Amino acid sequence: QVIPLPVWHGQGYRSLGFRFGDICYISDVSDIPDETYKLLEDCQLLILDALRPDRSSSTHFGLPRALEEVRKIKPKRTLFTG
Repeated sequence: QVIPLPVWHGQGYRSLGFRFGDICYISDVSDIPDETYKLLEDCQLLILDALRPDRSSSTHFGLPRALEEVRKIKPKRTLFTG
């Protein structure tokens, strides 16, 4: 089963991550709406956007923001992508 994960990719532009069983993939993300967190519960492997090591941009998480989201989502394992 594939579950779409609505996220923001810049102000006013929706993007989709996807959940495949216990694997959650979110790229092209600048913010995660509250309603998406429920869909991320019990995620075992999170693959998450972290475009820059030092800061976020208007359309992508940087590593500091991505780490904040990992602490909220609490997956068993995380891989960062850029």
